[in-house]
Amino acid sequence: MFNLLFDNTSLPIMQQVMAFSEHRQNVLAYNVANINTPGFRQTDLPVDEFLGALSDAIENRESNSSHRFLMRSTSNIKFGGSMEVTARPVEGFMNYYDGSDRSVEHLQNEMLKNALWHEAAAKLFSQQSAQLETAIRGRLR
Repeated sequence: MFNLLFDNTSLPIMQQVMAFSEHRQNVLAYNVANINTPGFRQTDLPVDEFLGALSDAIENRESNSSHRFLMRSTSNIKFGGSMEVTARPVEGFMNYYDGSDRSVEHLQNEMLKNALWHEAAAKLFSQQSAQLETAIRGRLR
């Protein structure tokens, strides 16, 4: 009963966004930590692939009679109890003599965008949870 209630809200969507952005922040931080390692190739998570899977899950929930929110795994992202994401090499940064990519500004920008994305999802999750709590209690605090 509660699964049906929660699946019809934005809670599962925000949970997936927060989980993905947490994984991505770890990958980006790893890139920063290794930026001066000779031969190190930066990696990133497939954001477009995640957004496509999220969009498909939302569309399927709306067209499905049970209104279940279910993320389907992709080639680089496995959804389930704990999200598994495969990072892949990023192309297009400055290449140095050793073939490595070093763009601190780009990494900082990506980390900031990712943190803002996570913060927005967390705020929406918190607001939706508070609304559900108020509805369940049947009164305002």
